[in-house]
Amino acid sequence: MKEPSWADNMAFLRIDTPPFKKPYEYKGQPLTQEIAEHILAGWDNTPTYLPISIWMEGVKSYHERQGGTLTTGDLQPMIRAALFSLKRRGCAVEDSQGNWKILPKCD
Repeated sequence: MKEPSWADNMAFLRIDTPPFKKPYEYKGQPLTQEIAEHILAGWDNTPTYLPISIWMEGVKSYHERQGGTLTTGDLQPMIRAALFSLKRRGCAVEDSQGNWKILPKCD
């Protein structure tokens, strides 16, 4: 079976379709771990495990497209911390290869 491409993985995240029903509340704000966690939780019930690089690009792209500003810090530790926070809440799981999946309906 062929591995999904970067574009296929990004399509799972529906970058162009906001995962939230209300207006984006972080417009004009720099990306933080808390904002990243909120965005990640909005992508509940992803159909597959995705590498952290895809989650990073998805969060960054979504936040920017919604009018947010970039963080001045390193994005990877921020996204990793957000994913682990979701995992502690039972909202995300990590496989043995370090890929992540967001579970359904986590707020």
